[in-house]
Amino acid sequence: MVNDVMAATNQDLLMESVHLCDKINLGTLPPTVKSRTKTEATIPVNDGGYVFVFTFGSVAFFNVGKAQQMEFLKALGPAPEDAPTDDFRISVRPEERDKVMFGQVVLPEVSEARLRLVARALAQSTALETVERMVEGLVERSAKMTDVMKLGGRVPGHEKDLIRFIGTALDARRSVLSSLAVLDAPEATWDD
Repeated sequence: MVNDVMAATNQDLLMESVHLCDKINLGTLPPTVKSRTKTEATIPVNDGGYVFVFTFGSVAFFNVGKAQQMEFLKALGPAPEDAPTDDFRISVRPEERDKVMFGQVVLPEVSEARLRLVARALAQSTALETVERMVEGLVERSAKMTDVMKLGGRVPGHEKDLIRFIGTALDARRSVLSSLAVLDAPEATWDD
């Protein structure tokens, strides 16, 4: 359970997420892991802070300072410069019921299980942004190629370029399909 002060008073807290890569091996995490499943790990940090690490390549931070976030990410390996990030406000309102809105969730109390659900949703969002960027790039390349074929009546570039593009498109399709597993609901969703 997160400290009692957070459950007893109105507070606005921030959860932040970054998508680093296609896959994170949870076995390489520090020994401070509190809980671990096949797809995620929870690491307590400081007083009431948590790091949530997901095998699909995203990390979510709750109540963790920027310097400590950077230190943790650095330990996982180099992150791409343009890694997708997102944040989500968690409003603790003891007198209210659970409520999810755009960019914010209202909770009557903060628990590790509730934070884990919010972290998963935010982490999925950053992972899917990576897929979205990849698909947008392929659509742009495809549009340029089809325009040349439509207007010039020929396949642009060399045969090897076309084969590479087809390979890239097929790999993207595979990646998108495997990324859809990112949307699988965790067991806690069905428990409560």
